[in-house]
Amino acid sequence: MPAFTQLGIIAALSWQTARQEAEVEKIDHARQVHDSINSLVKDLYRILSLTELKNARSVSLATPLFGQEQGGIYKHFAALKELLKSEPKDLAIVQTSERWGLQAMAIVQQLKEMQLSGELENRPERRPMVAQLRRLSQQIISEDLINLANTQADIEAGGPVVQHKMNTQVRWVIVIGGLFSLLMMAFVAIFLLRKVAARIDHMVANVENMTKRRPLLPVDHEGDEISLLDQTFHDMAKTIDEITDKQAAIVDNAGDMICSMDENGIITSVNTAGSKLFGCHQADLIGKTFRDLVYRQDAVQLSNYLQLVRAEVSGKPVQLRLITKNKRILYVLWSAKWTSADNQYFSVIRDLTKLQEAQKMKQEVLAIISQDLQAPLTNLQNFLDLLEEGSIAQVSDRGKRFVSSAKANANKMSMLINDMVDLEKAKSGLMTLSTDAILLDELIDRAQAIAAPLAEAKSLVLDCRRSGITVQGEEDKLLRVLVNLLEHAVQNAPRETSIQVLSKKQDNFAQITINDKSVKTSKSGTAKSENLSSLFDPGANSAENKNSEDILEATPGQSSSLSLALCKAFIELHGGNISASSRAEEGTTIALTLPLTLPLTLPLTLPLTDPAQGQGEQSQPE
Repeated sequence: MPAFTQLGIIAALSWQTARQEAEVEKIDHARQVHDSINSLVKDLYRILSLTELKNARSVSLATPLFGQEQGGIYKHFAALKELLKSEPKDLAIVQTSERWGLQAMAIVQQLKEMQLSGELENRPERRPMVAQLRRLSQQIISEDLINLANTQADIEAGGPVVQHKMNTQVRWVIVIGGLFSLLMMAFVAIFLLRKVAARIDHMVANVENMTKRRPLLPVDHEGDEISLLDQTFHDMAKTIDEITDKQAAIVDNAGDMICSMDENGIITSVNTAGSKLFGCHQADLIGKTFRDLVYRQDAVQLSNYLQLVRAEVSGKPVQLRLITKNKRILYVLWSAKWTSADNQYFSVIRDLTKLQEAQKMKQEVLAIISQDLQAPLTNLQNFLDLLEEGSIAQVSDRGKRFVSSAKANANKMSMLINDMVDLEKAKSGLMTLSTDAILLDELIDRAQAIAAPLAEAKSLVLDCRRSGITVQGEEDKLLRVLVNLLEHAVQNAPRETSIQVLSKKQDNFAQITINDKSVKTSKSGTAKSENLSSLFDPGANSAENKNSEDILEATPGQSSSLSLALCKAFIELHGGNISASSRAEEGTTIALTLPLTLPLTLPLTLPLTDPAQGQGEQSQPE
């Protein structure tokens, strides 16, 4: 609206300026017409005065009579016609005077010729011609021409008055336009204050209410953009409330303890799972530091972890021990994240007590298997040795065959127990490595010598090629891996074929491939190398649909899924990798890689120890 007001003022000033310019042109036009008529009358009277006899005598023969005045008459009429060409009425007056003037100029031309011949004084027709010239001059300078000259003179004289009046109008336009513009600006300001600023304050108050979790002010229903924005804000606040409520419900119903702590480690909020974990009310935990909850020996570890988290250094969650209100020890996994905007630690604490108890029970079961079951198996093996030698009683050939098979199965059961114990040690991080420099060719030769009897039984050729590579690792464990893999290849290879063992250097690793001619196929007969990823999982190759006699006659060196799983565990313990693939034209290939130098940190995870062992019970947390 102020812009339109300014445009109106500019239009009014432009119109007044155009009027002033037109008035100036009109005054200049009137002056030119008035001057031309005056000059015409002056020259005409000059010509009349020269026609008098006394004046004619005073003109010398060398000076032409009526020279300049006659030419001036023509020029004045031409100028008047040009000036008045857009005014038909005034132009008609000038044209009428011009016709009489042409007749007069014809008489003047005759008098001029008579003057040049020197007979001007003696010619009797001179007087009638002069009299006619006077009558024509009255027709030329007619009353209409005189009125036209007077009218133009009045216009010229009234020009300053008109211009002064127009200047006054311009000043009034500026003053009135300025006042109107100020009024419009004041109106717009009041409108903005009442219709915009106040409503924006309304929205700002809603923002403050939303941040402070207070009820929002009513929705603006004006129907414009601000009301639409306010409605959108209400919808957004409603959505945020719903999300917040859902998050709060998720946090409260979470099975893990979730809490937030300030920069000093003081707990500021905790969910319901935290109160259940410690056996107290949530209010009893708020205000305490993490040192009040963590076992004394683990407090320094948690403090260092929180400092790494605050410094934005990536760190793995730490395993700790907590002490509950009734002095019960809990094994937990503590993970945290620092939010600089709120200066808060956001922590998730997972209870691992039951898992720890399950692991302890599992270790106890393994101990029972490895200790209590090993003794009767040893006695059984000794008894079978005596039977096989014939020391106890004479047995038939078929009986000896069953005794030999029973002895092999007893040996296999003992090996399975050892494999199971070693596999669990590797998984739980209890197994350690004693590393040495190992010549890979010698290790393969030893494994070949062990697997050679099994290969000869199936008429298989073990093609082991040398590479001269040296690796770092524990010789016994790597030999066990190669023997298990060769026995697996012998078990699956078709009779009277070959098994190829290749080793080569690849970047910073040594790669060993064992290829047999067997092909793992699906029911449709196609190679199923994508299913070989589970070959190294325990139980993946368990025998199915075998009768008791098959079990009694099992091959002594027959590999099991447990032995392959142990191979994977040993290779990963060395920082390597193992995989299997099968192709119809190439057979099954098992590839394993070993680093030429062991990494500084191996993927070991030490279990939590019972704080009561070697430390005694702790009466209060520190």
